[in-house]
Amino acid sequence: MSVKLGLLTLMVLAVTLPFSNCQVTKPASDSTPPTVRWIVTHKFSGGQLLRENFGGNAIPTVNVVAGETLSVILVGEDPEGIRELTLGSGLGSEIGSSGNLHLAGAVACAVPGHDPGLHHNLDLPTEKETSSPASNGTVSAALIIVRDINPKELFKCVEPTSTVVGAKFALAGMGGNYTPLQSPVARLNICFLDCTWFN
Repeated sequence: MSVKLGLLTLMVLAVTLPFSNCQVTKPASDSTPPTVRWIVTHKFSGGQLLRENFGGNAIPTVNVVAGETLSVILVGEDPEGIRELTLGSGLGSEIGSSGNLHLAGAVACAVPGHDPGLHHNLDLPTEKETSSPASNGTVSAALIIVRDINPKELFKCVEPTSTVVGAKFALAGMGGNYTPLQSPVARLNICFLDCTWFN
């Protein structure tokens, strides 16, 4: 399967790929879970770029304006080896009994002269990146997943006379090592235009 990457994504990967190329010897045990973090690059209509880095337990919110696109990279790292990295998308994210992320998001549309209503939910597929030990016993110390987000394509209204006035979307990611231990779920909220319709 071939994947086409935009210039923005390639620029971000040039910064991030050194992490994913790091190989370490697989230990007999690993008592600490991986850490996960976000790298978000905004590309504005005028061509300007803005990069943000998020880690830790806080749940940051990324505000997106009209005409802007995003490149979001989830980075999972473990100095003793990381086995898998999972990225999901949704307004309310939780881990089910199977360990999968269940997700949803919402878009508000308005017809002129009327208050906005919740147009539809968003439910994008979960992505997973995995790694296996090499023949020499080494494993990857980092994995990455890239998701490009174009609000103009993602947030749409069905009614021909209505327009998108706001959207609330979230990403959730987690990593696992070879013990296996799972990282805490890292969350990233994305607000397009006006998110007060969802309060």
